[in-house]
Amino acid sequence: MAETEARWRLLDFNTSDPKMSLAVSEAIFRCKKAGLSPNTLYLWRTPEPIILFYSRSKHEFSDQFIRERGVKFLRTRTVAGHTFFCDAGNINFSISVDSRVLKPFLEGEYRPLLSEYQFLLDFFAVALRGLGIQVKAETDGIYTDAGKEITSAQPAWLSDMLLLHGTVYINTEMESLKSASKRDLTSLSNELKKTIVTDEVYEILVKGFEEKLNMTFERKGLTDVEQKLVAKLYDTKYGTDRWNVEGKAPFLALTGETLVALYV
Repeated sequence: MAETEARWRLLDFNTSDPKMSLAVSEAIFRCKKAGLSPNTLYLWRTPEPIILFYSRSKHEFSDQFIRERGVKFLRTRTVAGHTFFCDAGNINFSISVDSRVLKPFLEGEYRPLLSEYQFLLDFFAVALRGLGIQVKAETDGIYTDAGKEITSAQPAWLSDMLLLHGTVYINTEMESLKSASKRDLTSLSNELKKTIVTDEVYEILVKGFEEKLNMTFERKGLTDVEQKLVAKLYDTKYGTDRWNVEGKAPFLALTGETLVALYV
């Protein structure tokens, strides 16, 4: 594999609109497949409470909690995993990567896709362990030794290209969330019994990623092509009820530089 294909970017992009963040996540995934983007880690936050889902019928939060918190449902471009709640107390992530970059690092019995996703989640598990919490990465999230879910995730893939959406519960208000969810959730602040400085956790997550892959991120923004695709995805998909409510997406060719260019 060429050196350029193994490069990693830490995406520098800020927005207060979670729909825009989801458009960014899909854009970098599609551009990666078309050979137009590097492997990318995108860390983002939302000031408003949202529930990210790939199948609304599978959501696991009480209607009362949703009404009282004014939570919005936003559909992701994934195929499995947990529906998860995000607010200003979370750090959310989207990882777009060529799975072949990860193969040399995988250990133990290989399970197609599952091994890669568990390996990616272990980047965050390493950081959490460094903060003093004993956790283990699974294929669908990260769990404490007591079995509490502290990170939730949703995967998608297209040939060798992987996308992983997820959230790390940092200062999320757990009392009402735990009673509203069918899953046993916890947060970093809940486990450590103190409020956490989110920006510090951000840097710890990035450092853990770099150490595990023995590389240094290039901190860069979106390319021109990515920006155009983000705008198109937002206008025709993530910013619409047609997608978030009905699950109907506009046509977008999945492969090839020419086809992505035609779409944008």
